[in-house]
Amino acid sequence: INGIDAVLYNGKAVDWEANGVLYGVTSASLDKDDLIKVAESIH
Repeated sequence: INGIDAVLYNGKAVDWEANGVLYGVTSASLDKDDLIKVAESIH
């Protein structure tokens, strides 16, 4: 996510850490590509 390693769970959740903060995005309806787009939009 934005150049930082992330963990993708079952194609429905993604977690990553940036600057000591843990971020996570989960969705039952978005596909993997859209989930990553949402995660990359968080700054």
